[in-house]
Amino acid sequence: MANCPPGTELDDWMVTNGDGSPLGPDHRVRWATAGENGIGAWIAPYTGSPTPPESITLTGSCTC
Repeated sequence: MANCPPGTELDDWMVTNGDGSPLGPDHRVRWATAGENGIGAWIAPYTGSPTPPESITLTGSCTC
């Protein structure tokens, strides 16, 4: 979950492996808004999908 400070709003976001490297092309990311200025994201496995990474990093950019 990533939240922007009061008075700002979420502008952009991305999900990477926990070490910051890009996810595999077959990893499916799902997301949902969290309140007025936040977002949550997760890896959504599907039949035949690659094993999800051990951890992921969600990075958000906030604007005034």
